[in-house]
Order: sequence, then C-alpha cells, then structure tokens
Amino acid sequence: MTTAFSRGTTPGPPVPVPPAGCVSPGDTPGPPARQRQRPTRHREADPSKQPSGQPAESGAPPNPAVDPNANRRQVLYWRLLARLFDHEEQATLESASLAVVEDIGLPPALLDPQIAVDSIVQRNPELAAEFDTLLAPAPDAGGGRDGAAEVRRAALVSKVLLNVFASGSGTVTAGQLARWQSDAGWLERALGCKPGQLRGGRAGCQPGRMPGAGAGPGG
Repeated sequence: MTTAFSRGTTPGPPVPVPPAGCVSPGDTPGPPARQRQRPTRHREADPSKQPSGQPAESGAPPNPAVDPNANRRQVLYWRLLARLFDHEEQATLESASLAVVEDIGLPPALLDPQIAVDSIVQRNPELAAEFDTLLAPAPDAGGGRDGAAEVRRAALVSKVLLNVFASGSGTVTAGQLARWQSDAGWLERALGCKPGQLRGGRAGCQPGRMPGAGAGPGG
C-alpha cells in the first residue's frame, strides 16, 4: 500500500489505497444476481380427504318430497288435455308420454288414437279387466294411494277418452264409425253402464263394476 504526502503540510494519518478490483465505500454497487424461482404447484383437493359430512362435489341433493309417479301422471294428463283441445301433436308431451308408457310396461299403441281399444285388448287380453273398471275403481283396502296404479290408470283413461272424444272431423267412413262405436262401448263399460246405455241416453247408468269383466264392449 502507498502513502502520498504534500510539501508544507503536516502528514496526517495514512489513507489506505484499496487494491485493484475492490469496491471503495460510497461506490454504487451493481444489481444483485437473480435467483431462480421454482414454480408453485397447485395440488388438487383429494375427495377422499374431505371432512366427514360434507359432499366432495357440489350439487343439489335429491328432494325426497318429489314423487316420480306424480310427475308421470301429470305428463299423461297434460297430453290428454292437449290432444282434446288441439289435434296437433305436441312433440315434447308425446315423447315424454311414450317414455312413461314403456317404463310402466304398457304397449305404446295406447298412445295412438287411430288404434281401437278392441285391437289393444286382442293383443293384450290382461288389459280387458282394467278397461272394464277404469272409471269406477274399487276402493283401496289400505286407505292409501297407489302411485304406480294411478299412473297406469292415467294411461288407460287417456286412451279411452281420446278415442271417443278426439276422433277427428270431416267425412267419416263406415270403418271409422264402427271403430268409434266400439270405443264408445268400452267407455260405457268403464263408467259402469250397459252396452248402448250411455249412447241411447237411458237413465240408470251408475258408475260401478258391471258383470262380465274382461269381455268385449258388446258382451
């Protein structure tokens, strides 16, 4: 290290001279070296580690108050009303009713108003007794409501009423008239009337089970 003196001055304490490459006090230091940062990983929540009593997925819980049989019955009756007041098919109601009929094990032909009840009964003889007591059902022994039975009844009621009261308009052929008379006979049986009693305007037609259940409308 070298110390410098000037003439006529009293030498003070020696000033150290830093060696080359050293930073003197007061000098501005350069920017610090950058440190490499590790990317932060987000861990997904494990459904198996959810607190007990809390569902892993968000969603509305099933409502136990909703009765599926009531919904099915409403679909069939809404279709019945729509077809009684408008002969045009409502695609949504038709597809929903078809799903209901197939789900409860009834033939899809019930939804076709061009097919007579006689044809349905010939292909499905077990339905004859149900048509016969359709609008005069026996009281439930248990006092409760059988939701599945009511859905089945709604499908059969729709068939009889649409065949009789929504048969269309215009020119009627002999075959169409015979089919309508046959369907009207099934409606009479469903109401507890004798064949021709309702169409003839005769008194004494009371709802109830009539003898000969399972026979055709003319029996």
